[in-house]
Amino acid sequence: MKIGILQVDHVQDPLREQHGDYDVMFMGLFAGQHLDFRIYNVLEGELPVSMQECDGYLITGSRFSSYDHETWIERLKLWVVRAHQARCKLVGICFGHQLIADALGGHVGPATSGWRVGVHENQFVEAPTQQRLVALQDGTSSTLAPFNLLFSHKDQVLEMPPGATLHATGDDCPCAMYTVGDHILCLQGHPEMNSRYVSDLLQIRRPVIGDELADRGLTSLDRPTHQRRVAEWIVSFLGVRPVDVHADVLIFDLDGTLVDREATMGAFLRKQWEEVPSLSTVCMDREAFVTAVLTYQEGGYEAKARTYEKALISLMLFGATEDLSDLRADLVTELVTHLDAYYGDPAILFPGVTAMLESLSQHFRMALITNGNVACQQRKLEATGLGQFFELVAISEAVGIKKPAPAIFDHCFDALGVGPESVVMIGDDPINDITGSRELGCMTVFVQGTHREALELQTDQIITHVSDLPVALLRMGLRL
Repeated sequence: MKIGILQVDHVQDPLREQHGDYDVMFMGLFAGQHLDFRIYNVLEGELPVSMQECDGYLITGSRFSSYDHETWIERLKLWVVRAHQARCKLVGICFGHQLIADALGGHVGPATSGWRVGVHENQFVEAPTQQRLVALQDGTSSTLAPFNLLFSHKDQVLEMPPGATLHATGDDCPCAMYTVGDHILCLQGHPEMNSRYVSDLLQIRRPVIGDELADRGLTSLDRPTHQRRVAEWIVSFLGVRPVDVHADVLIFDLDGTLVDREATMGAFLRKQWEEVPSLSTVCMDREAFVTAVLTYQEGGYEAKARTYEKALISLMLFGATEDLSDLRADLVTELVTHLDAYYGDPAILFPGVTAMLESLSQHFRMALITNGNVACQQRKLEATGLGQFFELVAISEAVGIKKPAPAIFDHCFDALGVGPESVVMIGDDPINDITGSRELGCMTVFVQGTHREALELQTDQIITHVSDLPVALLRMGLRL
């Protein structure tokens, strides 16, 4: 099922790098559920052209008020009316909750109690069973238990739209959750946020909300919250069977994820220039050789012999002419033989990898799946000391299967005694690492790096550096 996230604001710059933007928070909230996403930047005028572009839609929170006179807000209200008329599945969170009420004839205004921040309890006033929500029960009683969520708002719904059904209220929040028919679900709280983000947000907002309220909000963060259960309600409301999300195992890719492929190859090529006599005798510049090989290796996916051949031709060394082809072929063979014998020592990790793995190993079982030559990959593991962190290492040459073939993932699941639903796959290749494992049912974290072309990739989380993984796991509701 594809859900369109109508993003109506961005996380403030000081917090975005650490906690991610609102779209990745929601992707984290729904990690492991059978949902794909499309992001619409409503602030820049982007809205679904057709209601059929996605199977359902979600409107995020925002610093704006639904009654602000902004062109994009008026356009969004008109879109909500059309979505309601078409009975599209629609979820509103905080600002989205308020804007939907405003658009459909309700009333939104500043809360008389002022800012409301931190963790607050919500009490059910009517069981939402007819909306197919998953009830919060204690296992022994049919009574719907209160649920806690994180809040950060100064406006609220003062009057629900005609035809709406109230389901939950909270202290100083008479409308904490409502539905309209069986197609609109709205919540004032923020299930997508976690306490670490709200803690940082409260510190930034001290000048606006005051020290007393900020301190009270920070103190409330010690109370448990029910984001994961609320996520299951939303998924159920959208018509998808919710999955009980948990993760016992992290499976990592190696090159480009933990090992800096470019830096490692560059270090090896400098060593190669010193150790292969045929290179130094032709008096070529070392850094020109390194740059040329890195340019033509296509991120490590070009054949080794072809990479060297292209590099040598580009340097006008043993050019493409027929009479020099034998000399060039001999040198290419010598370079490939040397690479097979020594590449991988030294190996250079991305910053923070060792400390991150040391920390995560206290909470998860960990394994590694890598495409490549056994000897080279083992040299990298030995040179970096990474091998100690993984109870299983699957190298494609040894297994006889390459990612993204399902069989190499199944090999690991069987060896670890787990199913894909309890695995998070972390990697930098959109196809080999992410699509291959996601199709089997794994949760996935894509290490984007410079892969700007993968922005539409379906994954549970996108991070720029692998050292951001702990934050991504927290956004996915996985406790560290």
